[in-house]
Amino acid sequence: MSALRIASALTALLSLSGCIVTPLEPLPDERGVIVSGQDSEAASSQTAPSGVEVSPIEGVQPPQPIVDEPAAPPPLANPAVAALVARAQEFAGQNQWDRAAAELERGVRIAPQDGQVWLLLAEARFQQGQYAPAVQLARRAQTLLPPGSALARRAQELIARASGQ
Repeated sequence: MSALRIASALTALLSLSGCIVTPLEPLPDERGVIVSGQDSEAASSQTAPSGVEVSPIEGVQPPQPIVDEPAAPPPLANPAVAALVARAQEFAGQNQWDRAAAELERGVRIAPQDGQVWLLLAEARFQQGQYAPAVQLARRAQTLLPPGSALARRAQELIARASGQ
């Protein structure tokens, strides 16, 4: 009978030992920053917002912050439009805004769903001092550009500048 009790106790002990839980990753501090084990002695133990004390896992690096760097505009899909935009940019570099706008107007006729071309035309109109059309064109560009993109932000900034004129 005692052998049966010993076997039962060992079985219970072994099954309970599998229930030990270790944290998978460190919890962020009150600022939302995850501190790795190498940062400081103060970081060796931290208290999560729930009040539970946690220790960082050695060898696990915290995620890097996302930096919103300005990205180059995406290349234009239509080669004919890309050529028109390149010519318009040449004219713009020479302060020939009428000629630049004419090239960009051809571009929006060829690719009416390309928000980038609409935005470039809006910028040309702004440079010509045609603020109301610049606002309208920039708003059209916003409807075609991905929300939150660098180009969409540029369109919003142009609207704000042109509306203030």
